[in-house]
Amino acid sequence: MKFRRASNNEIELINKIVDKFKGNFDAEKFFVFVDKFNKVYIYNGNFNLNSANIMANIMSAGLYAGKFKDNEFIPSDEFIDIIKPKKYVFEIEDKDNAIRFMKGQDISNEAGKYIIHTSKKLDFEENSLIAVKYKHIFLGIGRFNNKIVNKISKRRKLH
Repeated sequence: MKFRRASNNEIELINKIVDKFKGNFDAEKFFVFVDKFNKVYIYNGNFNLNSANIMANIMSAGLYAGKFKDNEFIPSDEFIDIIKPKKYVFEIEDKDNAIRFMKGQDISNEAGKYIIHTSKKLDFEENSLIAVKYKHIFLGIGRFNNKIVNKISKRRKLH
């Protein structure tokens, strides 16, 4: 699989999401790679990247940090855990609802089938990404559209 170094514009998109979450991440301390599917990987080791042959033959590099989609950086659960967000965070208060979220259910103020009901006011910007956590564990990402729509990938959901 071919990797390339992230462009300055792509690094800016990553920093924008980190700033939005009021997290902590210094892209200067990492090599940021992007593959042909726009998946982003970070690596904090050191090796010589001047050789085009090395970049063409890398099969795997670092930690999966997220992906670029529609001119936006969508962070992975692991990346959210690394940046330790302080804003745009919703905390689930009980274990049963945390498990239901991990099974793919959305979070809403309105009761419904396959919905995690919460009495907390959901007061986020429309269409913004939300980090969802239980106690000190980040469970995943959601997108706010009058409710928090679960964005956990199918392979990470509990069955």
